[in-house]
Amino acid sequence: MGIDDLYGRLIEAYCGKNLNNITAKIVELYKAEEYECIRTISNLVSEYLNIDTKNINKCFTKLIMTYHPDKEIYYKNEIDKHYQAGSNESLKKFTHIFLLEDIDKIVADSEFLEDDFESFEDEVWTYSHEDYNNDLYGIEDEEKDDDDYNYFKGDSSFYNALKKKIYSGSDIDFSSYQLEGIDEINLSEFGIENLDGVELCRHVMSLDISFNKLTDISELWCLKNLEELYLSDNQIEYIDVLSNLKNLHVLDLSNNLIEDLTPVLYLKNLDYVNIAGNRIPDYQIEELEKKGIVVNF
Repeated sequence: MGIDDLYGRLIEAYCGKNLNNITAKIVELYKAEEYECIRTISNLVSEYLNIDTKNINKCFTKLIMTYHPDKEIYYKNEIDKHYQAGSNESLKKFTHIFLLEDIDKIVADSEFLEDDFESFEDEVWTYSHEDYNNDLYGIEDEEKDDDDYNYFKGDSSFYNALKKKIYSGSDIDFSSYQLEGIDEINLSEFGIENLDGVELCRHVMSLDISFNKLTDISELWCLKNLEELYLSDNQIEYIDVLSNLKNLHVLDLSNNLIEDLTPVLYLKNLDYVNIAGNRIPDYQIEELEKKGIVVNF
C-alpha cells in the first residue's frame, strides 16, 4: 500500500466514532467479565503493543489507553507528522487499529462466546492465582488444587498473602532485601484486609491488589516508585495517600466507595484513571480530562 493510501486509511480509522466503538466494546466485555474475549482482542494487536495478556487489569487498561476517543487528535497529529516526513514505515506502526475495525465480528467469532458460561467462570476466577511472580526467585509453579489457594483464615495481611503466593503458605519469612527488590506484585483476589508489610516493598513499580477487602490504603504512602496501581473492587472510601505517589501513570480505582478525587488531581504524571463504579462529581472528571488524562467512568 502506498503512503498516500495508507495515510488516508489511518486518518479514517482513528476517527472518534471508530475509537469510541472499540473502547465501548472493550468496556462492555470487561463489565460482563468476558476476560478471555478481551485477551483474544489483545493478542490480535500484541505484535504492535507492549501488552500483558496474563494480567486482565493491565490488559484492559492498555487497550483503553490505546483506543480511547480522547486520543483522536493525538493520533491524527502523529500520523500527519510521519506522513509529512514521507515515512511509510513509521506509519505502519499505527496499523494495529485495522485489526479491530470490525471488533463486533471479532467478538462474535470468538471461541469464548461459544463456551458454556459456567465453565468460563471457573476459569476466570482461578486466573489470578496462576499469575505468579515466582520467576523473581527462580521458583517454578506446580499444579495445585483450588483448595490450596483458599484465603487466609487468620492474618489477612498483605505480607502473609505475599508469603502464600511465593512460598505456598510455608513458615518461611522474607528477608528485607527480597521485599525491597520486587518491582511487580500481583495479589488480586487474595482476601487481603490490611496492607501491613507493603511498606517494605519500597521499590515496587506495579502493584495489583484488586478484588480484595481493603478499606484503608494509608500504608501505600512510602511507595514513591509506583507507576501502576490497581485497586479495583475493594471497599476504599478515602484516597488521600495517593497524593504522595507522584510517579503514578496508571491508576485503577473502579468499584469502590470513593466520592472525592481531589488527591488524584495533583498527580502530574498520571495518564489514565479508571473510576467506574464510584460516585465522583462531574466537575472532578472534567478537571481530569482537561489535564489530558484518559478517564474511564
